[in-house]
Amino acid sequence: MEYLLPATVPLLLLGADLRRVVSTTGDLLKAFLIGSVATTIGTTIAYLLVPMRSLGQDSWKIAAALMGSYIGGAVNYVAISEALGVSPSVLAAGVAADNIISALYFMTLFSLATKIPAEAKTAQDGATGDGEAEGRSRLSVLNGGAAVALSFVICKAGSAMAKQLGLQGGTLPCVTALVVVLATAFPRLLGRLAPSGETIALILMQVFFTVVGANGNLVDAVTKAPSVFAFALVQVLPPLDKTPTRRVLRGNLANVTHVIGHSSTEGKSSLDT
Repeated sequence: MEYLLPATVPLLLLGADLRRVVSTTGDLLKAFLIGSVATTIGTTIAYLLVPMRSLGQDSWKIAAALMGSYIGGAVNYVAISEALGVSPSVLAAGVAADNIISALYFMTLFSLATKIPAEAKTAQDGATGDGEAEGRSRLSVLNGGAAVALSFVICKAGSAMAKQLGLQGGTLPCVTALVVVLATAFPRLLGRLAPSGETIALILMQVFFTVVGANGNLVDAVTKAPSVFAFALVQVLPPLDKTPTRRVLRGNLANVTHVIGHSSTEGKSSLDT
């Protein structure tokens, strides 16, 4: 995960032009922000109900890492854990609990999504979809190689920036900031590489899901740190709307790594979600 995650982030965000994101996300951005705030509030309540005192100083650290996981996915979990110095045993217990609880939670969301009729496409959505279909048809080895090479350069620059600023565990935030700035400054140039980069990133994310999932162990979660399992369970019990839309459900996903899995099942790009 030390090398796979940083390399995947730029590939996913090559098309992350902030101007386009703000102008096209609409209600989805609102749902994401509400979901993020709700996750923060839910984490605070869960920590008051299940303080995990047996973990000592690691209690609030793993709580913060799990909160980051439910907002930004496993990428955030790893970054926050590294930055706060979570002990390896507690980190492993958190991964186990997170995998199990998240699997149940997202299975519920995906199940709800299958029962909701597809949303009607607007003229803007149709135009965007045509453009993306055209972009996907231009996938090439050259663009893929250029995207991977650029990803490595951005990762190296992000790592150097984090060291220069003295940010422990700050590589992923620096990498994310750099690629978003570049994508916003040069939308056409990086936009040409985005379809190839996203395809490669999806493959890498499947490897990532496999590696992280293999670390999940129900016995470890319940026996080694039952308080972490109980905390994670309370943390992800927000009330769902009785009549949720697909966009609201995607907002409930509230993170990059899991929303990719959902969007890919519907044939959408990561930026669509």
